[in-house]
Amino acid sequence: MKTFQLMSWVSRAFCVGVLLAGISGCGGGSETATPPASSSANPDEPPGLAELSAEDHQLALAQAICPVSKAKLGSMGAPPKVDVDGREVFICCEGCREELLKDPAGYLANLQAE
Repeated sequence: MKTFQLMSWVSRAFCVGVLLAGISGCGGGSETATPPASSSANPDEPPGLAELSAEDHQLALAQAICPVSKAKLGSMGAPPKVDVDGREVFICCEGCREELLKDPAGYLANLQAE
C-alpha cells in the first residue's frame, strides 16, 4: 500500500511539473511580429531589388534580366553591379561576373534583344 501511495505522489508531482513547464513556456511576449518594410511599392518585384539604392533600383528595373543567365534581377538577392567598358550592368549573382567579363559584347547583346 505504501508503494502505491508513493507512486501516486510521484506521478502527481511529475504531472504538476509538466503542467507548470508547459504553462511557463506558453507565456511568450505580447509583441506581434511585423513584416519587414520593403522600399518596393510593387509586391510583384523580386525582393532583392529592395536592397538597392533608389537609383540602382530604377536601373535594375529597366534592365530586368541578367545578361548571362537571363534570370530576373533581384530573384537571387541584391543584384551586383559590374562596370563593363564604362557601362554599369547588373547581374543576378557573383557567379555570372566572370562569364560576363569574358565575353561582354556577346552577353550585352542579350540585353539589347529584350
